[in-house]
Amino acid sequence: MAGGRERGWAESQRCYLRWVPGARAGFRFPRASSVRSPVPDLDRSEEFGPGVLFRFETESVYTTRQYRDLLRTYSDVVALPPARRQGLVDCRTDLIRFRYGGEIARRELATWRLGRRRESDRPDPCSPRGPRLSRPRPARRR
Repeated sequence: MAGGRERGWAESQRCYLRWVPGARAGFRFPRASSVRSPVPDLDRSEEFGPGVLFRFETESVYTTRQYRDLLRTYSDVVALPPARRQGLVDCRTDLIRFRYGGEIARRELATWRLGRRRESDRPDPCSPRGPRLSRPRPARRR
């Protein structure tokens, strides 16, 4: 997400252009306000009522070591050939260490889409009360 220490993220693009095949010049992270709901299918589903979208924006500060460890977990980084992966990680960590005093902030947006199941005659195995029964059980006599 755009925000935080944007200058650092803009400068990091030269690392991607050098080490990641197909990286786009001029890439900029979007602002959170421009990101749309990623799951419109929930609203069209006949099984669920209207969905509610929750958005959570966070900013995390990472030391050089923490960000290096995080960067190595991203699937697009893991998929790089070893020499390119190491080149990208080294380039990013050198920027953080030498240009930004050993730490960098990263903004993220998480979205959570909640839809409630429409009423139906089918049992709901996920209900905390157990499956709904089609008819009530008779009371037990003592």
